[in-house]
Amino acid sequence: MKQILARIADVFPSACMVHVAGGSDWAALCSRVFAETSKYDQMNGCSLFNGLLKQTAVLMLLAGCTLVACTSRADASTYYVSSKVQSAPAHDGLTWQRAWTDMNQINWSIMHPGDTIEIDAGNTAGGQLIYRQPLVVRRGGTKQQPVTIKVSDESGHSAGQAMILLTKNTVAGLDFTQSNYVNVGGSTWKKMVIEGSTYGALVRDDNCHPSLMNIEIRKTTCGIRVLKGTMFGHQLIVHDNPTNILVESTNSMDWIKFNRCWIYNRDLPASNGYLVKNTNTRAMINESVVGPGLDVGIWADKNSGALAGGSLLLNAKTANVQLDNATENSLTLMMSECTSFMTPLNAQNAAHDCLKIAGKHTEWIAGSIVYGGTVQADGASMITNLQYKTSGNTLYLGSRIENPGFQSVDDIPNDVKNSDLCDTNGRFYQTATFYPRDRVGTHVHSIAELLGFNEAFKGSNQRSYGSYTF
Repeated sequence: MKQILARIADVFPSACMVHVAGGSDWAALCSRVFAETSKYDQMNGCSLFNGLLKQTAVLMLLAGCTLVACTSRADASTYYVSSKVQSAPAHDGLTWQRAWTDMNQINWSIMHPGDTIEIDAGNTAGGQLIYRQPLVVRRGGTKQQPVTIKVSDESGHSAGQAMILLTKNTVAGLDFTQSNYVNVGGSTWKKMVIEGSTYGALVRDDNCHPSLMNIEIRKTTCGIRVLKGTMFGHQLIVHDNPTNILVESTNSMDWIKFNRCWIYNRDLPASNGYLVKNTNTRAMINESVVGPGLDVGIWADKNSGALAGGSLLLNAKTANVQLDNATENSLTLMMSECTSFMTPLNAQNAAHDCLKIAGKHTEWIAGSIVYGGTVQADGASMITNLQYKTSGNTLYLGSRIENPGFQSVDDIPNDVKNSDLCDTNGRFYQTATFYPRDRVGTHVHSIAELLGFNEAFKGSNQRSYGSYTF
């Protein structure tokens, strides 16, 4: 019953801001519900709720139910998880003293829209509180009132990181199925860490729309896999996974967005960055850093497209951007205000491609800087970008060829170590800043600048997507 009420309130909340009590005008209330559903149908050009569901809403009104819009729920509960606490059967998760001790103890049957689960990160700065069970999310919320799972901000429970440390036979560290509108993460970069499972995060239901924020995912087989549904990722660090992010969802109703994220590889012999495969979903990466150390930075296969805005693409071994479209007028590559940087040769002293685009398709690259690498693409651009030290079909990017005036990048050697580019004590971490002379290219000019951004934990209805429209 509560799930039905939440679904109705999510779609036509103005009809639910009523309290049904004895003596109410039943006919007027029934009429109001029908009017709201009909208005929704007209606005969307289809009937989302069939007659049976409308009749159910009316019957609930006649039965004297209380319908409350999700935005007005005042009885939301907070539950607690802490591996410091000794487990006991009587623990109900309602206080730190009675906290659930690991993720598999969470009682999802009592979760409702608007509820919060706080995860203990310990009281030691720089330390980690370890959890050995995956977070399998079995209950969600609504767009107005998502279920929130976050690393605690309370004193004594927020100094370190909450680390979900797993083995490869665990399917996923964060597993989303039958869990619509869930927010997971922390208030600052790397507050939650996922390590060791097959997938760091797995979205595998068409009705899943999770938001992940301030999570580090590393040393899995695949960092993030969006198999179905949609997802929003913000301030994520995904690295040292053979595949870091894989988007396969065919849900074209909403965007899959990664905003202000860092995807890189430091230690693995082979690792791909952001892979879009077999999908018509609108998948976008925005104001992020992709690289260094990846084989391919952004890669869309022959059935897919890739969208990138305001991002910095760093020195992939094979290609910073690769598009495998093989059919006439297939899906698109869209790049707006990005910067691609490559050393003259890769670490193996072989040529590598800034752009590797195959087949006939639609592409749009504008306001971008391409520094170094080979352009493998057909045709010529009608939009001028800035390029320097490129080879191949340079006309593809336009006719403007000049030094963008980056700081301290000309002396980066071909065999630059990933640690020099991505470690805080590396030679080029602070000095290799990609500020051009004029206002073109990425809005994120270095890894240090990206990690200097920090936004508080936000709900799914408070997302910031940047300034790019496609």
